[in-house]
Amino acid sequence: MHKYLKTTISLFSLIILSINLVSCDKKSKSSEPSQPAAVEVAGEYCDRLTSVVMNQNFYFEDVNISVIAVDDATVNIEIESFDNTAMGMLMPDLKIENVNVTGSDGKYILKETNYSGTADTGKQYAGTLRGSSTGHKLTLEFSLRYGAMPIPMTCTYTATKS
Repeated sequence: MHKYLKTTISLFSLIILSINLVSCDKKSKSSEPSQPAAVEVAGEYCDRLTSVVMNQNFYFEDVNISVIAVDDATVNIEIESFDNTAMGMLMPDLKIENVNVTGSDGKYILKETNYSGTADTGKQYAGTLRGSSTGHKLTLEFSLRYGAMPIPMTCTYTATKS
């Protein structure tokens, strides 16, 4: 009888230990709050912007971009003015509002968005923007028609969150 009691107690202890391990595992996974897509992408970025106009590449160094979460699935993007004095090109501050963001687990898509606005110079600008974010790296592709430009600039930008 004593042998059966030891076996029963050992078996009961193993069951309790298994339940505790499983319940701890579930708690650790559920205690990590997942952030909304817009919050994950939001932040400050700074790097080189590349632009193509009529098959000619133009480079703009140290372009600052702010991505601001409006709600869980929407961001506003503010692109600080950028220039290439060697080429005589100066672009104003740009504001692109209501960009929809989807995704999870470090992989997000900024859905294609048409934008337009008036720069501080009084000139109109317009274009289309789309992008993605993987980890903390933001990639944007956008067209930009500013003022009386006869054809749009095609811009690409990749930067890591500051």
